[in-house]
Amino acid sequence: MTKGNKLQTLTIGIPVYNEEQSLPCSFTSLAEAINQLPRNVNVEVIYCLNGCTDDSGKILRDLAENGPRIERLEIMTSEPGKMNAQLAILGKRTFNDGMICFADADIVMEPQTLVALMGKLQQDQNCQAAYAHVEPHVPNHPSLFQDLLLAHYISRVKQPPRNYIHGRTFMMRDGSLLETIRDDLPQRVERVRNEENPWFMGHLGLEEGPKVDDIYLSRVIAHKYGPNAISQVQGATIHFHPPESLEDYIGVMDRTLTEIRRLDLLYPEHRYLQETVFRRDFDNANNPTLPADTRRQLGLLIEIERVHCNLIKDSLTPPDMRVNELGSKPWVSAPTTKKSFGDPSDPNFLTSITNGALPGKDAKPAQIVVGSVPTGIKADEIMDGDTDPLQEDHINLAQKPPEPP
Repeated sequence: MTKGNKLQTLTIGIPVYNEEQSLPCSFTSLAEAINQLPRNVNVEVIYCLNGCTDDSGKILRDLAENGPRIERLEIMTSEPGKMNAQLAILGKRTFNDGMICFADADIVMEPQTLVALMGKLQQDQNCQAAYAHVEPHVPNHPSLFQDLLLAHYISRVKQPPRNYIHGRTFMMRDGSLLETIRDDLPQRVERVRNEENPWFMGHLGLEEGPKVDDIYLSRVIAHKYGPNAISQVQGATIHFHPPESLEDYIGVMDRTLTEIRRLDLLYPEHRYLQETVFRRDFDNANNPTLPADTRRQLGLLIEIERVHCNLIKDSLTPPDMRVNELGSKPWVSAPTTKKSFGDPSDPNFLTSITNGALPGKDAKPAQIVVGSVPTGIKADEIMDGDTDPLQEDHINLAQKPPEPP
């Protein structure tokens, strides 16, 4: 942080949508981070409720009255939508010429985060947006999917910082890039209406303009100032809850890919960034520095993402432009299932297949004599599928004493 007594200002804007569970911790961590700023920094905090249907407003007002003290605090409302809330915050702020920080309401901010973000913008005049490192907060007993998702976060530590904003907490020199977001929107929508497939107008809500702040701002800043104008800041860290289910994770993917498609249509001059500057192999399942179990988990996650990304991208294409290859084929096949089992000329070929254990398992499968039925199990029960002689409870059934007549 630059030393000196020159008065500086900072506006912190926090959009709120159904955050009743996360607000108490988030509010407390924000107050502590503000307390770490130098005394010559005047701070105003504006919370904006946008479409809440829970008790977020009530909890927030109680925190403002009885929680950790924040000197300049205002609570307002806006139309639903994160970017609607951000625009409302910019219109309400008192420090019109100062830096602006946006943070999510469902995160916990480490104490030095605001100091580090502000210091980066002061020390690096080429930096237009500084964002905090994000750290997943996983419970002691993570869900099955969270356990899988951890492989992604472990691998990300091995990657260089990304050169596009992470929207959970970021700071900009001013709010001009957001304040002018709708100045030429009608003209851009009209161009899409006249030049693109009409399906887009009816299905992607282009008249509403950008909806995802970090994707839009990353493209605008990188296009105007270059990718190095966006920086992740060491010393600025926030904690968040990763998705607990595959359904939630796919929802995040859907939101991201849909917004990229919308912005490609509205702002075609930024399209090159998505395939060049912002594109990289973020996860590498073959990274030898990762543990073997992590590589396997990461490989599975990448495959899940690939399949669902293709499905989502197809849904963002007008129906008359989609090519359904399966519909024109006589067979629906999975190519990866069509592999050899080995050398059929090997005398032990069948034995090696039937006796082979699952990878990582030492237990041998139960031995079955073809043509025989274990004592105590009726043949018609096996034929009907009511009893499975391979089930654990039935393996030693022949050794049990016979039932009385």
